[in-house]
Amino acid sequence: MTPATTERSVVEVLRAARERISDPERWHQYGLSVGPQDQPVHPNSPAACRWCVLGSIYAECGVCGWENGLHEEVEEYLDRVAHRDFARAPSEINDHIGHDATLRLLDTTIEVAEAEA
Repeated sequence: MTPATTERSVVEVLRAARERISDPERWHQYGLSVGPQDQPVHPNSPAACRWCVLGSIYAECGVCGWENGLHEEVEEYLDRVAHRDFARAPSEINDHIGHDATLRLLDTTIEVAEAEA
């Protein structure tokens, strides 16, 4: 995982977020992120060890991403693809359809963001 900086692009954040949750053991449902004993923690917490799709994006954007609006731009891409391809919000795909669908959502969102870059 790479540290978040203000220089990161939407595509870089999406790729890193996908890598973060590519292993089902690092993926989480029904919350942004949890620590080792499944206790809720902030996505940027050093204790976080599992993330949902949005939690992984927030973790990759870091504080700088919140300050410069990067997380909003990444979420706009994710929302657009989620509604287009699944007719659902990203969190519903993560929580109710599953890990494979969540990774497909990220893969397609990366393709769209690359095409529009």
